Amino acid sequence: MNTSKAFGTFVTRNALWQSMMALLAVLLLFSVPVKGQEFMTILTPEDGLYIYQDQQPRLGSGFNVYRTVDGVEQLLTEQPFFPAANGVEFQAMAGDLYQQLADDLEAESAQEVFFSLRGNRSLSLVLSLVYPEIALALGHLYIDSDPVVGRRVAYRLEWVNSRGMPTGEELVDQLVVDPAPMEIPLATRIEAERTGNRVRVSWQYPETSVAGSQVVRFEVFVRPAGAASYRRVTERSVMRQTGMTRFSYAFVLDVGVQEADFVIQAIDHTGKNQRASQPVRLDLIDASVPSAVNEVYSAKRDRNIVRLTWPVSPEPFVAGYHVDRLDPETGERVRLTVELIDLLNPAFVDDTAEGGQSWYYYVIAVSQTGVESEEGNPAIVFIERLVPPNPPSNLRATVQPDEGVVRLDWAASEKDNLFNTYVVLRRIHTEQRNNPFSQVNRSRVTGTRYIDEGIAGIGLTEGVFYEYAVAAANVHGLRSDTVFAVMQMPDTTPPDPPATFRAEIDEGVRMNLSWGASPSPDVVAYHIYKIPAGEDTVMVPMPRSRRFIVDENVVPGNYYRYYATAVDSAGNESMPSRKVDIMMRDFAAPPSVRNVQAVEVDGGVHLRWEASPSNDIVGYVVMRSELSNGRYMALTQEPVEDVNWVDTGGRAGKWYQVHAVDVSGNRSRPSAPRQAVRNN
Repeated sequence: MNTSKAFGTFVTRNALWQSMMALLAVLLLFSVPVKGQEFMTILTPEDGLYIYQDQQPRLGSGFNVYRTVDGVEQLLTEQPFFPAANGVEFQAMAGDLYQQLADDLEAESAQEVFFSLRGNRSLSLVLSLVYPEIALALGHLYIDSDPVVGRRVAYRLEWVNSRGMPTGEELVDQLVVDPAPMEIPLATRIEAERTGNRVRVSWQYPETSVAGSQVVRFEVFVRPAGAASYRRVTERSVMRQTGMTRFSYAFVLDVGVQEADFVIQAIDHTGKNQRASQPVRLDLIDASVPSAVNEVYSAKRDRNIVRLTWPVSPEPFVAGYHVDRLDPETGERVRLTVELIDLLNPAFVDDTAEGGQSWYYYVIAVSQTGVESEEGNPAIVFIERLVPPNPPSNLRATVQPDEGVVRLDWAASEKDNLFNTYVVLRRIHTEQRNNPFSQVNRSRVTGTRYIDEGIAGIGLTEGVFYEYAVAAANVHGLRSDTVFAVMQMPDTTPPDPPATFRAEIDEGVRMNLSWGASPSPDVVAYHIYKIPAGEDTVMVPMPRSRRFIVDENVVPGNYYRYYATAVDSAGNESMPSRKVDIMMRDFAAPPSVRNVQAVEVDGGVHLRWEASPSNDIVGYVVMRSELSNGRYMALTQEPVEDVNWVDTGGRAGKWYQVHAVDVSGNRSRPSAPRQAVRNN
């Protein structure tokens, strides 16, 4: 077994404080000074003599160590030994222990760790007595690598300042070093017990005043049967305490490990003197029996489905539960579960029990090693025998127009003593038949006729198709097969008109018409009306699902009136929607006028030009200006229809332009400017 690494580790936050502070008084029992003694020494087989002192060096100071044998004093330190003077030096000297120590002290810097220890003398001494690296870094330890044993020896520790000069302070002590390291007693009476996946190992060790006073901690090593090597399971050392002879440690071990070898290692202050116990093989079978489950609660759903619940077991070794069902009439007991029910989800649903009798349900707790609890108190559940009633037949739905109600009649079903009521259902009928039914009757119906007065007794919507369904129900809530009938309410009221109506010119060649849906539910179509000036009304029918149409039978320059009506399934037509009056026009300007001529004549300037080739020209606008590139003013309020025109206010030298105008009011670009001339 490899036990060469004796130093413990800080693996959990505050583990250092929890263990060290609890044992402070104990460990100080081993430390110095004892009356008349300045040093505590421990001989190790490899590294020499460990010499501990409990004074805290001043910052920056160090010490020389002298040893006197037979009256001859020898300086053991070639240079003064200086412990850490700041956090950086402490971190370097503490090595791997530093980060774990910083985490346990919740320190954010090496300087904070360093001064936390210097500011807490008790903690620094405890750590020094357990971890030599800490003792060296804080100046509480010197190691004489070549000690003189078996003879009286005097050690003198001389304090020096930061320059290595003696301060006049020193510690002197005489002692005889035993030629052999202290014999460490073995741990004995090693025992282990398992609770689920947790194993607690315990052992016997002499009380501190009896033997092995310098042993301060223990490590536990385990080797599962069949494994090649041991592993240390102590996350932090088990500390030895004054007055105690029985120690223990708990750890997690796979439940599949049923036997293992255990070794307990005792370790002294230096970590160099250690002794492992003889390996002891122990059985780890968890034979703990879970407590019986006595509080089992039951609830029925849908008459024949049983839901069981029970409290979560508080025992840590319980892995889950099984559920058994007992037939009290035959004594047959059946296990309903194949896999364990999860420990934290204590519930089970049974839908396999036959009706017409009582059943006893038991919940069995099972440990992590498969040990089952005794049976506790059962949940006793009676399951009714569930047989649906016979269905009614020949359902008929008849409208009573004077009262505005629907009378339902059906043939009665064969009733038994479990019959309770007929259930009457209604829904709006659609081709998809995917909308839900709602129940019409709020009280029992035992006869074969029912009058439906509609929603809240105010009747049903005219023109709408309704589907009715009737089923028989018994006292257990079971329903029979259902019979159906479809009818339509008479419709004499016109529907509401379409919500909106819009007409928009599309690129000057067509009219886009759209409208909003009528809020009436029984609308099946829309009629679109178009009224050209001087013509009869033209009607265009459209299905309910389409609310858009394109009218390409339009002429630019003509005025049209459009509107829509809604038509229901009974042929009733609504009032018109909003009426839209609109002139059809295009947006393309005609071509420019060509060959404009202007000649001064008696009475003004005679203008003539070439007729526009466009077939929708309604006239021409004549413009006049003083300059060819000046501002031109229109000479007529309305377009001139002829291609000859006389400007009575004109004369030679004036400039003219002509625009063509189409039926949509689009004006061409101006003709080329033409100056009026005299006729020779």
